[in-house]
Amino acid sequence: MGKTSIYRPLHVTAIRTQLLAILLTLLFPLCSQAEPIELRTAYQNSFPKYYNHNQSEKAVPQGLCIDILQAIEKTAGITIKAPSGFLPFKRLQNQLATGEIDIFIGMAKNKSRLAKYTFLNTPLYAVHHVLAARQDDTVNIHSLDDIVTLAPNNIILTNFGTATERLLKAHKGLNVDSEGTTLQANLKKLLYGRGRFICFHDLGLKAAIRQHGYSGTIKVLPITLRTYYHYIAFAPDTPTAVITKVDLALQKLQEDGTLAALHEKYVGPTADSQ
Repeated sequence: MGKTSIYRPLHVTAIRTQLLAILLTLLFPLCSQAEPIELRTAYQNSFPKYYNHNQSEKAVPQGLCIDILQAIEKTAGITIKAPSGFLPFKRLQNQLATGEIDIFIGMAKNKSRLAKYTFLNTPLYAVHHVLAARQDDTVNIHSLDDIVTLAPNNIILTNFGTATERLLKAHKGLNVDSEGTTLQANLKKLLYGRGRFICFHDLGLKAAIRQHGYSGTIKVLPITLRTYYHYIAFAPDTPTAVITKVDLALQKLQEDGTLAALHEKYVGPTADSQ
């Protein structure tokens, strides 16, 4: 009887332990399934990053950053929606800072933005400030100082209110015309002889030359004035696990060549790929 009273509880405990282990094994996959991740974003009206393919009331967003967004969705297994669609860039930045949107794809880093947002370290693509001229212009320049010496035939066209305008106007002696508000307007001014150069980032300039059919009449000169990068930025309170998931997907897209292929789709081959 003594032995029975000793070993019986142990036997029951072992059975209970086994049953609990089996139960946990069955329930763990259900409990550990994460909720589907859905992030909010907004679109910047900036060709070819984001643009409306449909000029009717219902926007059909397309562009380089839309393609990257869709590749991230597929690779990371998440959903990224834009409830407000296209927004003015200042409002978009404010909404990202306050958490009204969670993510924005295609933002340059600077001191002010680094204090407001969380950026991934993996760049989406490089952005180069470049110059374009008419196809028949035989000019040979290596710096902005060379353009200064071409006066008075040295007007540089650029878009009003842009980082490119600020870059050019900070350089002493340049003749800058920033009255144009669009690249299409400045491309026409260049062809009409109302400027000798256009200065803008290659992402927008090369895409605009191709879009408006100027590939045979306007050329991009082999000079880079400045290079920076665009990244993915998150709202400050975005969970670390979400940021890590997107980061891993982005690294994969960089390693397998997807990011480079999407960039080439809009800008054309880079010097390194030719």
